Amino acid sequence: MKTGKLFLSAAILAAGLAAGGAALGADGVVLREPLSPGSDYCHLQFPPIRENTLGTDKPVLKDPDSGDLIDFYGPCDENPVGPNQVRLQKQEAQRRHDIERED
Repeated sequence: MKTGKLFLSAAILAAGLAAGGAALGADGVVLREPLSPGSDYCHLQFPPIRENTLGTDKPVLKDPDSGDLIDFYGPCDENPVGPNQVRLQKQEAQRRHDIERED
């Protein structure tokens, strides 16, 4: 009986740890979900690029455990640190800074 309880506790703990943190793929994508079977149009979630690396040759993503994630709907092969995301995130950073200056 004690062995069964120990096994059950370990299984619950392992499931909680797996669900608790964002599982970052090799490309930085946390979630890649095609919107329909066989579609090349996906819902992706990935951390934003660290603002201090946006203008560099090697942009770096924020830690996915920070909870700061981008919800992206578009091509399934979108690169979180590719030129499209760098451009979009630079524009968003500029908008944020412009709004802060107005306040």
